[in-house]
Amino acid sequence: MKNDGIKETESSPSNLKTSIIKRIFFWSLIIIVPLALMELLSFTYIKLKSERGTYRERIKPVDSPYHPYLGYVQAPDFTFKIYKRGISRKMSIKTDENGYSITPAFSYKDPDMIIVVTGGSTIFGVGSSDNSTTVPSIIERIINQRLNLRAEVVNMALRGGNSFQEMLLVNRYLAENRASLVLSIAGVNDVDPSPFLITVEDRFLDKHVWNNAVSLVHRAERGDLIFINLVHKLRSWSYTFDLLYRQIKGDSRHSRIGWVRGSSTTITAPLVSKIRRDKSIDFKQQAMIAATQYAAAYQISKMNAADFIMILQPSLFNKKKWSAEEAHRIKKRKWDDEIIKTLRQNQDQYYEAFRKTDKPFQFIDLSEIFAEFDDSLYIDHCHYNDLAAEKFAEIIFESILPSLQQIKQR
Repeated sequence: MKNDGIKETESSPSNLKTSIIKRIFFWSLIIIVPLALMELLSFTYIKLKSERGTYRERIKPVDSPYHPYLGYVQAPDFTFKIYKRGISRKMSIKTDENGYSITPAFSYKDPDMIIVVTGGSTIFGVGSSDNSTTVPSIIERIINQRLNLRAEVVNMALRGGNSFQEMLLVNRYLAENRASLVLSIAGVNDVDPSPFLITVEDRFLDKHVWNNAVSLVHRAERGDLIFINLVHKLRSWSYTFDLLYRQIKGDSRHSRIGWVRGSSTTITAPLVSKIRRDKSIDFKQQAMIAATQYAAAYQISKMNAADFIMILQPSLFNKKKWSAEEAHRIKKRKWDDEIIKTLRQNQDQYYEAFRKTDKPFQFIDLSEIFAEFDDSLYIDHCHYNDLAAEKFAEIIFESILPSLQQIKQR
């Protein structure tokens, strides 16, 4: 009877349940403890050895979200901390609720004059110490102080934006706002930075936008299986996977097939070329397309009772003598003499073609204003430092003063 009682106790349901729980707990420890140890060791190794930090420290919010017809735009209410090789001073530009670079000096509920400024990253403020030292902000300050006008300057410059994006921005803004003057300060972004001739398509949507966002949509249209951010998501989940990825790639930088500014998208879809205009065009055609975009911006401005002026901006390639500091910064980009020569020739040929193109709008050529300066004015091939921004804004003010006076008298 006792032996039977012992057998019943050993095989009771409660003991079986306890035994199963123990096995699960044991095997869980066998799996979890090594994985946890691997994660800890991987984290420690990355933390100690990597100059770029762990994945969680390197991942950044999207500062340039994709817009369906503008391409990549600035994120609203965002602070852009700008870093350039060889520059120790801090540079940061803040955007407002619309993603526009803030002009902080003056703000009026009912200003006497609203001036809308378009352009690329130089006018947005890359190179300036902060929002107060951008070209549009300085123009705003000068107008308010010297003309005794309650003038509000809206800085709609778009990093990487060309004449097509400028025209669209003007159209969108004036569709719901008023302005007295639309001022385009641009030119550099309509010059192809590569030694290859560009296509008609590139004058409307840049390659870096087309090759990424458009290709992704084309894959979805075909019903292809799409994996986005899979590798980067795994890296964000696991230090071990992040470490393995670094070892395979040989460094700690993001490796992307098809780079998307401000995001981490891996795209392997081939470019759908049948709907693209892939025939190369010369500088004369490029200039004609850009002038057409500005002519459209002029007509849009005119229909909305605003004046329009296009200013051709200077770059380092318009400067005859580079300072030692400017030459050093270009060297940091690892551009040899042949690359510099090609870039200079491309800009010279495009600018000359643009000057010769018929333009029905008011055009001011300021591309050579810094040609004879010996001071350091550029932080790279196109972005101005605070000194250059101040000088440029002063010259722009003097150049547009007749138009400002006419507007004031209306």
